[in-house]
Amino acid sequence: MRGRKRCDWTVVRTGSTVILVPMRRTHLLIGTMLLVLTACTSSDPGTIIAEVRTSTLVCSSMIDSSLDLPSSYTDILGVVALPTSESAPAALQVNRDDKAPPIERYWAKTGLVVMAGRSFELRIADDLVGSAAMGWGSPAQMVERVVDGGCEGGSGWVAYPGGFVVDEPRCIRITVKSGNDEQTVDIGVGAPCDGQEPPPYPSDS
Repeated sequence: MRGRKRCDWTVVRTGSTVILVPMRRTHLLIGTMLLVLTACTSSDPGTIIAEVRTSTLVCSSMIDSSLDLPSSYTDILGVVALPTSESAPAALQVNRDDKAPPIERYWAKTGLVVMAGRSFELRIADDLVGSAAMGWGSPAQMVERVVDGGCEGGSGWVAYPGGFVVDEPRCIRITVKSGNDEQTVDIGVGAPCDGQEPPPYPSDS
């Protein structure tokens, strides 16, 4: 009588279901399960909101120069100004961005004010990558990082059109770097940061 191959069994649990699987097939089943789970849950941070990682400010997209700095804007390192929680009494108004289906995101229009001729870099906080992005220019490309374009035109404070997008109304953090100096600021985008009021009108839902 020929001996039968011994087939040891193991238990594989999938949620509330228990499956008995031959040991020699367990690795195949688990591998398949992991592949399915990865396909369902993985995402590339930054592709949810940002269109690309970095953009360079286009000098020709400047809309105004020799500005007096708006009272709701904070001078950050003498190179850029934004409506931070320190200077803006209320969070920025947001609206549903209908140009980004099926991704749900909210758009806040606000200009970037830059000191002409100064070098800088703006970055979205690492823990907000994929949840928030920013962009200025014509058109404004939503990114995680903005760098200056070496623009020489204009004098004093100059302005560029654009704003922020978020996956939901939230307080975001932006880091500004110029040379060896660096400063992080809070900006209320549809939801207030500490010390701010909510936006004037409810956000589109």
